[in-house]
Amino acid sequence: MATLPAAGLFLGKVNLVTGPGKACGKTLFAKAAALSVRAAGERPALMAVGADGNGPGKVSASDVGLEAGEVFVTAERLLPAATCLPVVLDALPGASALGRVVVARAARRGRAALAGPERNEYLALAAERILEEGWASTVIIDGAFNRITQIASLGKARLFYAITAGKSNCRTASAGLRAFLRLVELPVAAMEAPDAGSREAYRFPGPLTPSAAERIPKSAGLVTIDDFSKLFLEGRELDAFLRRHKLAVAKGIDFGGFSAALRGIERGAFEDLLGEHVSERVVSWNAYAEDCVAFRGRAAKCGAMS
Repeated sequence: MATLPAAGLFLGKVNLVTGPGKACGKTLFAKAAALSVRAAGERPALMAVGADGNGPGKVSASDVGLEAGEVFVTAERLLPAATCLPVVLDALPGASALGRVVVARAARRGRAALAGPERNEYLALAAERILEEGWASTVIIDGAFNRITQIASLGKARLFYAITAGKSNCRTASAGLRAFLRLVELPVAAMEAPDAGSREAYRFPGPLTPSAAERIPKSAGLVTIDDFSKLFLEGRELDAFLRRHKLAVAKGIDFGGFSAALRGIERGAFEDLLGEHVSERVVSWNAYAEDCVAFRGRAAKCGAMS
């Protein structure tokens, strides 16, 4: 039977959904999150990064169903095509690939296209404006894929990561989730217990790239970076670094979990590849969030496949 991801994952938060590339399932999960919040009796605000949630240079727009009273962010030039009778609440700094960005409210049930700011700082300002004005208490952002730096600009936002796995890429996808969880679970430096016998601590101020890692003094015991989005070491490079140093972050991340969409592979088989620890962090399997019935004028079930 179709179910939705738990509303408690999203309520009262700014929620950012991202993923590793096109067709990773992030937009479907973002829609499933919105349906879940509605089912709990709350009206979320909906945003996307850029013109279709995929970042700069795109000219298509993410089309969503909206309930009366819901707030969304779009390009001003897209308003005439919206069927939800949008009322403009505010104009925002920054622009999408389709021009000036505005916050609007749906006056009736209908559809509209999302188009949001492409720069991280303007994305944060848009979310802050919605919350400060009380237009919504839950914000769902269909983020740009493979651009984790967004979460650093959004303050206390909760991050979700979506992937699609099939027979041909299941091992690569599972390895990617294990590596990603390893990053978001890096310890926060302030939580590290002091150790009088440890080597000196070293605060690294910028992106930790392979070349930068070579410049860190060998005497450094604990290396602290700003947040996990500043880490650009992968696989063997990261393993080698962790043999020389401990690694921590100055600012932790509120990680909500993974969304996994499976194509041609059974859930049990993919869970075996993930391992128990990573599987436990999957909060949605095979999200199906094709807009609910009412927005297209016909009866059907919608949600996420359990």
